[in-house]
Amino acid sequence: IVFFIMFFAIKTKIMLAVILLYFFLYLLKDGRRPLAVDVFGDYMRKNERATVMSIESQVGSFFMIVLAPLFGYIADRFGIAILFFVIGLPILILNRFLRVEARERKKA
Repeated sequence: IVFFIMFFAIKTKIMLAVILLYFFLYLLKDGRRPLAVDVFGDYMRKNERATVMSIESQVGSFFMIVLAPLFGYIADRFGIAILFFVIGLPILILNRFLRVEARERKKA
């Protein structure tokens, strides 16, 4: 949803909203790491946790290597507003499917 708000903020040239939303995205991204470490610690032994954290870090780096040039191309070719729309749409669709799946598991 934040990506769609950024899309419309860029299209309407509300730069303060763009800056604040960009800052908010980085807070979410950096705030996720300590929470993930805490959850991993509750469910895994210490040596398993180190392996999982290493794999998670490597997968994140791999996605950045693959997606950063693609996102750069989209931003250069179509504009940054379209990039936020292109990123936000799959995330929103994926979120809908994941939420339905989580609800079904709770009922079972």
